[in-house]
Amino acid sequence: MRLTAITIFSAWLLGAGAALSQSNLSSQTIATFDAPWSVVALPKGGFLVTEKQGSLRYVAPNGDVATVSGLPKVDASGQVGLHDVALAPDFDTTGLIYLTWVAGPQGGNLHLGRGWLDGLQLNDFETLWRAEPDGGNGHPGAIITFSDDDHLFLTTGDRQLGDPAQDLTDSRGKILRLTLDGRPAQGNPFPQAPEVWSYGHRNPYGLAFDGQ
Repeated sequence: MRLTAITIFSAWLLGAGAALSQSNLSSQTIATFDAPWSVVALPKGGFLVTEKQGSLRYVAPNGDVATVSGLPKVDASGQVGLHDVALAPDFDTTGLIYLTWVAGPQGGNLHLGRGWLDGLQLNDFETLWRAEPDGGNGHPGAIITFSDDDHLFLTTGDRQLGDPAQDLTDSRGKILRLTLDGRPAQGNPFPQAPEVWSYGHRNPYGLAFDGQ
């Protein structure tokens, strides 16, 4: 399987308002991985990287790579497996990290879980949320981000199954707004689907807040 590298890029402005040109970028490969899916920088240096087949790697600032233990079982095939990794908003004090992954029958369900990171061990890992109903193919979505008011937003793909994105009784094809422990957040717009923030999404692989 193809190995992909984490690369550090640096760039310098040529002058006020000047555009960056290709000649002003430099790169340094510090580590390679087997089908990496997500990366997050750690506050004290280094990175966490998920590999789709189910491994979480710690990359030290010097480029050394080690495996984190204590992860859930992952069913990796096609487009799905172990997906996003995100640091809790209070990671500095709690050490909590969140993961998304696919596991289960009939092509598997998207899961959201968390545990606290102690060195290379993920402790007390728990599943917080699981997609319903069962099954799917590709299109997991699986992106995590946090709002300034400490809500967790999670994307779910349609899993290539007809049109579940338009069905508010189906958690696939949505953006969910949850509490930090994976419960439906107060104030979501659809009383009949209390975890749903928006729907009608095919396979959202990006999620970010406008800083303005």
